[in-house]
Amino acid sequence: MPRGKEPWGTRYVGKPAVREGLATRFAGLPTSTMVKTALGGRQPCVSTWLLTGTTRTGEQIRVRGVDLLEFRDGKVSGKTRTGRSSRSEQAGARQLAQR
Repeated sequence: MPRGKEPWGTRYVGKPAVREGLATRFAGLPTSTMVKTALGGRQPCVSTWLLTGTTRTGEQIRVRGVDLLEFRDGKVSGKTRTGRSSRSEQAGARQLAQR
């Protein structure tokens, strides 16, 4: 997950740990939708995504991002993610407007 104590976020290993990690992530975002598009066939595979939803406090969020996936023996062996939320886009627009 992109959040956590380490600079790269929290790392989950194994199906049960990944399942639990995702469950806690989406518990705070009960009405969420994620749309993914994968451009595969090469190393790394590129996956673009858009996550929208409403938090438990009623805040609307919109986060778009890109994952670079590496595979070994038919399984994901590495992943790099980048994402940008609507909040960070708005903050960036304000900074540009102040220049």
